[in-house]
Amino acid sequence: LAVAAPLIVMALVGFSLVDQKPVLNWVAPGLRGMVVRFFTFLLTGVSFLRER
Repeated sequence: LAVAAPLIVMALVGFSLVDQKPVLNWVAPGLRGMVVRFFTFLLTGVSFLRER
């Protein structure tokens, strides 16, 4: 999930903005960082709850 979900999200964004390369080049790094931070938050929350 930690590897596949960001790949799927970025692939969907890439396919939906395929005709708009400048927009994709401008948005993709920030979106990738946001997706990574979100999934890190989810994994941390799940591991914290499993410890309790």
